[in-house]
Amino acid sequence: MSLIPLYSSWGVMIFVVSVFLWNLFGVWLFVIYIAFSVVFLIKEVGMGRCTHNFGFLVFILTELLTFISLFVVSHYSMPDSVFEDVHYISEFDEFPLLGCVVLLSSSILVTGFHFNYGLDRCWWYLFFGIVLGCCFMLVQFFEFSESPFYFVDCPYYVMAYSTVGLHFLHVLGGVAVLSLILFIGYKSFDRFYVEMSVWYWHFVDYIWLLVFIVFYYPASLWLPLF
Repeated sequence: MSLIPLYSSWGVMIFVVSVFLWNLFGVWLFVIYIAFSVVFLIKEVGMGRCTHNFGFLVFILTELLTFISLFVVSHYSMPDSVFEDVHYISEFDEFPLLGCVVLLSSSILVTGFHFNYGLDRCWWYLFFGIVLGCCFMLVQFFEFSESPFYFVDCPYYVMAYSTVGLHFLHVLGGVAVLSLILFIGYKSFDRFYVEMSVWYWHFVDYIWLLVFIVFYYPASLWLPLF
């Protein structure tokens, strides 16, 4: 496990705070931090460490924390009137529910590809999983096109569209990676990268379930729990 990212992030934080406070000492401290970070990085590269599993775990964790942060901010930016169904960007039992069915079906097919890895029929699972991923993005496009609310109507809609849009970009990235595996051939990649791509796709599915609950499911049913 490398502590360089954590170490460097402290240096960046000191630099940003120093700039806002007009404190030159923090800037010099940042330069020292970066110098030591470069030394430690060269040392680790020379030792040839490989921490792919931990790196992927940290990536997933940071993505999860990003979405949780957006959920929390959207909760506090939510006006009282949002308890009425008309104030949601879409009715939960229309495009959003269809998106849930399509994306979860895609996840099941990608799981079938994972379980049948190495067999001839695994291609079909991956292909139809990608097709359903594209269908989900198409559903999102129609949802945004028919929504009666705009991005700048209120802070809540800013957070809602930003979070759903960020998830859309994750789906787009997942479809791109799975398509690369499909067209180039999974045998051209190390199995680790194929499995991490599958797990990433599952992560995108789970995040969508959270997005569905927070931004589409009737708030009057779950917000009182908090």
